[in-house]
Amino acid sequence: MIYIEPSQSKLGIKINTLEVYANTKGVLQVAFRYNPSDLSKMANGMQVQHENILENQFRGNHYHYPDFAGEEFFLLKGYALLITCDVNSENFELYLLKERVSYFIPAFVAHKVINIGSKFGSKEDVEFIISKHYNHSIESLQTPFEIFHKDLEAAIDKLITKSKNEKLQSN
Repeated sequence: MIYIEPSQSKLGIKINTLEVYANTKGVLQVAFRYNPSDLSKMANGMQVQHENILENQFRGNHYHYPDFAGEEFFLLKGYALLITCDVNSENFELYLLKERVSYFIPAFVAHKVINIGSKFGSKEDVEFIISKHYNHSIESLQTPFEIFHKDLEAAIDKLITKSKNEKLQSN
């Protein structure tokens, strides 16, 4: 699978655009918003954390369980690639994370976030906020999972090339 819009995801990846409210006192930005039915699914609570990824490094290579243990990523800065993979079929999807958008990864979908800034001439860290639909201090609800597919590297290269070309055309 090459880059797709999240609305086309076969793995259940969902996106939400950042809500921004500005007034004379400043700006409020809502990265994550949950309704009562979402909150009732978070049986072990919720955890929000800030993370960074150094140049050419990654975080992840795991999936969460049980059904309620999803996770959301919200990019603050940098160039990041999200790789997702169905743990049963090894079907994968790639997303270049966009700022001001949250990406929800459901349970049983393996994921990994890679700092790809060097491919765009950037040496900066990737910074993002993660919202875990459980509380890691209560219990770690994740299982290691090495994402592998014979076409994965070629798909990543193709996506990065496409993104660089689009960036050049927009300048």
